[in-house]
Amino acid sequence: MSNILKPLTKEEFNILSKIKFNNINEGFENYTSGILSVEESKDGEDFKDYNLKYESRFINFVKEAFILNNRKPILIDFYLKDLESESILKILDLLDYDDKLIFIDNLKALKEDTIYFLVEEEGLIPFLTRLSTREIFFITMYFTEVPLALWGNYNLSFPMFFKGERALNSYLNIAKNNSLLIRDISYK
Repeated sequence: MSNILKPLTKEEFNILSKIKFNNINEGFENYTSGILSVEESKDGEDFKDYNLKYESRFINFVKEAFILNNRKPILIDFYLKDLESESILKILDLLDYDDKLIFIDNLKALKEDTIYFLVEEEGLIPFLTRLSTREIFFITMYFTEVPLALWGNYNLSFPMFFKGERALNSYLNIAKNNSLLIRDISYK
């Protein structure tokens, strides 16, 4: 098992991705959308405790989405190439030991000038999800069999973009199974 992301060119990404948009507003305008979140209020809890308390629910959601998509590679945009030394040090300071190793291995393997990657191994899902739930680095994940774009995280609220009602219903079930909800649904 390798914890190395496979680089993609923009052209390869565009061929494989079923959901495409240039910015989040364009996503909301063109796709059925919603916000993946927890029901519980953040009242009285600081940011770190709140996010860590519910993090496993989001990791499990992404793992189940991976399974729903027949374990086909997840496409991601991940701006590793744009990191400067100071940013890398800040990120490393915020990561757990195992995540530091994965992050360093991927930085060392980075040979392509791209922001697009394939996630072929389920073992990378917790690392990538934690980057978002801890608001260390924002990544967009694109699932292709049951099309979904899962956009970074803002206070444990992940914007989601679906291609069709079947996709929405599938992810509503996964959210429910993980004590999460998809709120503010807008149909297109």
